[in-house]
Amino acid sequence: MQDIQTWFFSNSLIVNTGKTSAISFHTTQNKSPALPRVSLEDRYIPFSTKTKFLGVYIHENVKWTAHIKNLSSKLNTSL
Repeated sequence: MQDIQTWFFSNSLIVNTGKTSAISFHTTQNKSPALPRVSLEDRYIPFSTKTKFLGVYIHENVKWTAHIKNLSSKLNTSL
């Protein structure tokens, strides 16, 4: 994380730690993976099970269910 923080600083980028979340990708068989403590700029980054990245919903077990649900609800309203 120190290398990431240095890279952001050297490229004049700012990370909004309030909106940042960590995600641990794993298979559905591994129900409770070990989650390391992640901190950036001396702030703890919480883990989440899913996140939205560039309009795509990504789930921790790499399933498309959340993204498909969101798309189908949007498409249903437009029909």
